[in-house]
Amino acid sequence: MSDSNGRIYVSLWTTILRPMFHSAASPILLDNLIDDEGYNVIGARNYPEMAAELRKARPALILLDYMMPGENGIEICRILKNDAELESIPIVMVSAVDDSDTIAEGIEAGAIDWVPKPVDDEAILEHVRLAVG
Repeated sequence: MSDSNGRIYVSLWTTILRPMFHSAASPILLDNLIDDEGYNVIGARNYPEMAAELRKARPALILLDYMMPGENGIEICRILKNDAELESIPIVMVSAVDDSDTIAEGIEAGAIDWVPKPVDDEAILEHVRLAVG
């Protein structure tokens, strides 16, 4: 990325967008875990806030909960994958929902993976590492 004067800005961290999770405690614990690994985590409370952050930050990965307050993560995944500007950002769904039909629906919507809750620290970090390369 460069500014109008041609200066190039390089982020020291890979940015990961994490929308609000259904459980109030989950975002803080997950943010701390991922941040401790050297990733920059940005949170969003709802889809409009998330879309704005995505366009500004251009994260390397989106961790998206299936059940968010008032919103469905699979529908948001579909919206993102149909947006030419955002479709290339990988999405990993994180959810306590574990039925195979819902997981298949999330993958069909464009998620690259589905991580079950409760989240195992090493497992989520491995999903993040694999997704961002």
